[in-house]
Amino acid sequence: MSFSDFTTALLLLAAFLFLFKRLRYRSPEKLGAEGEKRIAKMLSKTSFMGYGSRLLQNLYVPSTAGGSSVTSEIDLLYLTPKGLIVIESKNFSGYIFGNDASPQWTVSLSAGRGRRGKGRSQKYHFYNPIWQNSNHIKNLIRFLGDDIPCISIIVFSDRCALMDINWNAPGTYICQLHDLTRLMRDISNAYPNVLSAEQIDRIYAQLLPLTCTDAVQKELHTQQIEYRFHESPVCPVCGAPLVLRTVKHGPNTGLSFYGCSNYPNCRYTRDL
Repeated sequence: MSFSDFTTALLLLAAFLFLFKRLRYRSPEKLGAEGEKRIAKMLSKTSFMGYGSRLLQNLYVPSTAGGSSVTSEIDLLYLTPKGLIVIESKNFSGYIFGNDASPQWTVSLSAGRGRRGKGRSQKYHFYNPIWQNSNHIKNLIRFLGDDIPCISIIVFSDRCALMDINWNAPGTYICQLHDLTRLMRDISNAYPNVLSAEQIDRIYAQLLPLTCTDAVQKELHTQQIEYRFHESPVCPVCGAPLVLRTVKHGPNTGLSFYGCSNYPNCRYTRDL
């Protein structure tokens, strides 16, 4: 093989590896959307709650009275005769630790083995999902103007392990995706019917416009989350702390920026 052939082969290999990495990489936004899609598909297979159940995804609910532009995003809302089931999807991997009293929960990810062969791990934090969904429910009830019974469910992916999760919040459930079907059946058996089919249709029509959100509104929502944690920067995508980094290559070498400490699992960045 000539030198030019060898160089060409190296370039082709480098291009292949680059494309493979780009295709293999899934952004946090895409991972989140995939988790929500799986939950929606599972809920659509069976009418767990009987008559008239309806499903809404990605609701941007005003978080204060009076039509404020500040919003609260609900991943999935299942309108059922048992009440409104508010679902927060966490499509995470790793080992999950947390309780209903801690502002932040922890995810521990394996980082391979060190020089001495011992296993290493990296720990990151994300906002308490019980608190997060509780705020969603408060804003939803305020928007509807009616004290409709609500049930909170936090669904983690099957790629993670719930290691030490403790909570006593009433009307709150935590499970992994594979256990969601059983949980929905348990809720259906445990709760009485409180909404008629007509009431479900009315609430559905009232909330449907909140799902018709353009890219500008979604970006505004992300900026609001960033501003909320301005004093203690937190990634608006995955909830891990932001850390100060410096560009090491390219035309911006030497410039500082905020990067997610959950990198490479999360690649969110923010300029100073």
